[in-house]
Amino acid sequence: MSIPIETILGRLIDRVSTDIPLFNNYVPQLNNYMTKTNDGYLFEYPVPGLSKDEINVKVKGQNMYVTGTRSNNKSILTKVYKYEYILPEDAELSSLSAKVMNGVLYITLSKKRSEDSYNTINIEIN
Repeated sequence: MSIPIETILGRLIDRVSTDIPLFNNYVPQLNNYMTKTNDGYLFEYPVPGLSKDEINVKVKGQNMYVTGTRSNNKSILTKVYKYEYILPEDAELSSLSAKVMNGVLYITLSKKRSEDSYNTINIEIN
């Protein structure tokens, strides 16, 4: 049985410190973790050692808040991750989806469709 590397790294970090607010990131509209695509936006946040149950994603207005916390067996807080980001105005908030894979939280958002992006069809009336 092999143990995933992100679990091993998470355990090592747990031993080093009792509170590691690593990767705290609050830089409105300037986010090293965001990639803009043709169809939307992709956010990639490092959260080594955390499972999906230890991560919370909230959107309030145009602000997205990502928090992750981990406690050891004695309920002592061992890791804290916090990210805040002001979402672009053309982001379709209802399309937000998130997944955790290999110690990285992936969040995707679609762009709102503009009226120009819809196909125009002329219909002949008989």
